[in-house]
Amino acid sequence: MEHVWTARWIQDPRFSGLAPRDLLHPEHQPRDLPAHEPGLRNVHMLVRKEFDLPEPPGRAELLITADDYYLLYINGEFVGQGPAPAYHFRYNVNAWDVSDRLTAGRNVIAVHVYYQGLRNRVWNSADYRQGMLAELVVRTAAGGHVLVASDATWRMRISEAYRAGPIIAYDTQFAEDIDGRLLERGWQQAGFDDAAWTAPAERAVEQTDYTFVMQSTPPPAVYDVEPVEVRRLGQGRYRLDFGREITGRLKVRVAGPAGHRIEVRCGEELEPDGSVRYRMRCNCDYQDFYTLAGVDGEQVEFFDYKAFRYAEVLGAAGEVGAGDVRAIVRHYPWPDSAATLRTSNPVLDEIWAICANGVRCCCQETIVDCPSREKGQYLNDAAVSAHAHMLLTGDTRLTRKALADAAASGRFCPGLAAVAPGSFMQEIAEASLLWPVLLREYYLHSGDEAFLREMLPVLDGLVHYFQRHENEGGLLADLQEKWNLVDWPANARDGYDFDLSPRTGGQGCQCVLNGHYYRFLEAVADCRLAAGLDVARAWQRRRAAFTEAFTRTFQDSRTGLFVDAVGSNHSSLHANAMALCAGLVSPAALPAVLSLLQAKGMACGVWFASFLLQGLIQAGQSELAIYLMTRDDPRSWQNMLGEDATACFEAWGVDQKWNTSLCHAWAAGPVALLVEGMLGVQHVEAGWRAVRIEPRMPRMLQSVALQLPLPAGTLNVSYSRSGRLEICSVHLPREVRLVEPSRGPGCWQVRTADAARGAWLLERTRVR
Repeated sequence: MEHVWTARWIQDPRFSGLAPRDLLHPEHQPRDLPAHEPGLRNVHMLVRKEFDLPEPPGRAELLITADDYYLLYINGEFVGQGPAPAYHFRYNVNAWDVSDRLTAGRNVIAVHVYYQGLRNRVWNSADYRQGMLAELVVRTAAGGHVLVASDATWRMRISEAYRAGPIIAYDTQFAEDIDGRLLERGWQQAGFDDAAWTAPAERAVEQTDYTFVMQSTPPPAVYDVEPVEVRRLGQGRYRLDFGREITGRLKVRVAGPAGHRIEVRCGEELEPDGSVRYRMRCNCDYQDFYTLAGVDGEQVEFFDYKAFRYAEVLGAAGEVGAGDVRAIVRHYPWPDSAATLRTSNPVLDEIWAICANGVRCCCQETIVDCPSREKGQYLNDAAVSAHAHMLLTGDTRLTRKALADAAASGRFCPGLAAVAPGSFMQEIAEASLLWPVLLREYYLHSGDEAFLREMLPVLDGLVHYFQRHENEGGLLADLQEKWNLVDWPANARDGYDFDLSPRTGGQGCQCVLNGHYYRFLEAVADCRLAAGLDVARAWQRRRAAFTEAFTRTFQDSRTGLFVDAVGSNHSSLHANAMALCAGLVSPAALPAVLSLLQAKGMACGVWFASFLLQGLIQAGQSELAIYLMTRDDPRSWQNMLGEDATACFEAWGVDQKWNTSLCHAWAAGPVALLVEGMLGVQHVEAGWRAVRIEPRMPRMLQSVALQLPLPAGTLNVSYSRSGRLEICSVHLPREVRLVEPSRGPGCWQVRTADAARGAWLLERTRVR
């Protein structure tokens, strides 16, 4: 970030003499660090600065960041929150236009800075880097200039109201125990008496080890949502239902005497007696407490966000009605123009809806695996959820940031970390292999060649890393530095015959990993070609050699099926589905592979199901793919619907994994499969400058209507079928070119075209 800071880094004086702890390392090279100081966890630092403006401002911009996190208020009004989690060597700064928040006369900037102090998959915390930086530039209507910059003249106080409860899930957050009697009411307003507050410690920016960058994504959208139902369960006990899975925090107006203590529980399900299941399946105990101050109109408001549908208030001294309750929802901005899908199959429409809501809930400042247990940005999750997010919203910025976050982990982890950023180190081989696949997808959606070129050294580093683990045939073998995942949970691997024990497995040569490796090499070649590098011939040679080695190593000559690993005679769904998805199944072997997959059904987890269904659609088996997706079976998305899902689950059902999250966007594979697979909407030129549309609809679907946001506008596709005749109506933005379908018997043909209006009518007669 090319900015010369006038502001100083200010912080709780208790941190000013502490050297930052270096927590970043490859997973297989752990570091033995002293325990974090317990008294420096869950630190809520309140910071404020009052200042005068001689006249109303013309334009005012505030640059601000904090470690770990801030809530920003101007003159008592909430402005926003941030920054997005990041490594200290590329730390995010937010820019806020606060022109309409300031007034002539007295003003105040108030910032609630939170330092968590836990080592986990979301924050780079527990490193003793704490504090904030802010710089306000005001240009008055008369041309004057006012600068308000953080320094030791600001006032601070460590709030004692936010006491830490038990640590939740994978050291992800603290349960909250707030004492309303100790809250500093009115501190966000100008004129508040802060005489008892103290000065923060300060340092020049150059004295810190931060490198600041402007955050490339907008901050999360934050808004209030009312419950659809408030039900009284007993004396002082109320249950709230928000109608669907949401991410946010609760705000309740409760009356009662000072010192009265209430309990608030949140959860994704109800217990048989109708109470909220707050000890959730995903190992989160959403049980918080609040002690009343006894003031009029007291608002109970919690700090950290959760994933929930239901909430329960216990111990209320008076009545709690719908007007007393709000959820403060937060997620990455979701456009009004988000994609919509309507089909002749209600089950499919519901599957689309729970996948879309799962993506919305899991897209926060980063693309999290789930907004409850981990809140981590895993690459293998993002390969599915980021792809879906780009299709649903037309916004590619969050995916670009996910790619850049993972690339930054190369500074300390040559093969890239599986979850980044974060201070908990984890490496998964498939996650790293999927990075260039997602990079290619990002480029095709965005047309961002500059970023593609910027990432070429990361691609080169990844290729070099994995080449070190190739055997003589060019296949990956003995990759023990990273986990070999295959699928998750372990009971969804269809008896995969290879030692996948974390940290001790991975010795040998296995099929699924090499299927991913082929897709990795293909994506690397595509990215290099798109960047203008001459690699076509080299890739053709490598592709032929890899295909021959893969077939020779894993295909059973007796059955035509693919075995799980060298030395195994077991042919799992996963080995054969990945070979199919990667395009490594020959025409001669295709019948045997398809027969196996049809017999096994969805004998896999929800994440791997995306690869299975993608392979089936590529092989022309859309009928089987849609059947597996929608069938009434314990392993299908319809099973989630039968268990009252409002967001896609982490597993096929609530009891099919020991710690199931009921909001997990790695199960959102149907979004891309329906748009790109079934409807055949494909970007022919990067950035959606040209598209090809060739539906491959199963016979069970009579009609489909899709609205899809593109960079140049909205694409509308309407499909219908009558007997063997199929008709597809297409409307494109004027800047987008339609590439004519393939020619030949049974192919789609252009019946009418009006390119000036961006309207086409396609038809085909289906071959029996």
